[in-house]
Amino acid sequence: MKTSAFAMGLVAALGALSFGCQSSTVCSGEACTQSSDATSGGDGGAGGSTTTGGGDGGSTTASGGTGGGAFCGGLAGIPCPSDQFCHFADGSCGFNDSGGVCEPRPAPNTCPVFEVAGPGLCACDGNVYESECEANASGTDLSQLHSCKAPQGQFWCGGDNLCQVATQLCWGVPGEGQFTCQPLPEACLDSPPVTCDCIEAQEPGHGCTGNATDGFTVVIFEK
Repeated sequence: MKTSAFAMGLVAALGALSFGCQSSTVCSGEACTQSSDATSGGDGGAGGSTTTGGGDGGSTTASGGTGGGAFCGGLAGIPCPSDQFCHFADGSCGFNDSGGVCEPRPAPNTCPVFEVAGPGLCACDGNVYESECEANASGTDLSQLHSCKAPQGQFWCGGDNLCQVATQLCWGVPGEGQFTCQPLPEACLDSPPVTCDCIEAQEPGHGCTGNATDGFTVVIFEK
């Protein structure tokens, strides 16, 4: 009987300690410790979030992360809100399942206006834009894949330039990645249709590929 009474007393004592730990104060002794940090701030713990008071009486919640906009693209093709576009740092447009970051679309009336149209820039939506700003304002990022179809009467030169089929050729330097649009030889324009034979005759030491419909590319022969 004495043992049973002792056991019952021990259970009652432990119960009292347990009940005391349910408050927001720190329990005395080492039986349990509960800090009021869980409800009034603290460091949030590793990977957790911390709520702090804001200057205007509100509160601000920080939940970690790498900063910047929301994640987009990736394997699931996560879209951005309608007033943002998905920016891919590697210019892949997410085709390699890479992710991007949502960024605000610039207002169309803030994009620069060029007096002379540039060569055009290929974007992830398959269209060609005059500037990066115009592409972003349309909700798309620039592409490094060069998968855009050239506008009517033009052809891609080295992936970054657009040449005029009727009056220009694409001039390239092998191994250097340099491509520019140059005028077709006048002698060939005077004797249509323009052919590679004519171009090579005017440019000794150079090789020509292409045709008068799709455009010509001329490169110097590697020595």
